[in-house]
Amino acid sequence: MSEPVYRNAKDLTGVSMAEVPTLRSSETWLPQHRVMSSSQLIRALALSCHPIPSVAVTAISAGLVALADLPIGRGALVTGAVFTGPLSIGWSNDYLDAERDRAVLRSDKPVATGAMEPRVAGIAAVVASS
Repeated sequence: MSEPVYRNAKDLTGVSMAEVPTLRSSETWLPQHRVMSSSQLIRALALSCHPIPSVAVTAISAGLVALADLPIGRGALVTGAVFTGPLSIGWSNDYLDAERDRAVLRSDKPVATGAMEPRVAGIAAVVASS
């Protein structure tokens, strides 16, 4: 069974840019708290973290760890640390650039489309960098 291909945030989260309210320059944006299912949250976080580069960097580092002949525990620690780096970068980018991404209608960003609240990406970034 092949994995589904996600081309944009609507494919992944079911929310399209047409469903995201637009703002006039005189309005301010106040997030409305949205209840997400676990699967919606995981999908939004996965799209937000740039999964392909994250997995590629982690795979290369795991290969280097294997070549270095590190003990299994230390190798797992190094690989895990390398994996969380790109995650925290992707999530913090979505948190910090939410308004800019929304202004340029980035449909590939869950925070910009409203599929995920900015604070969720910010919390995920802090947790990943800890």
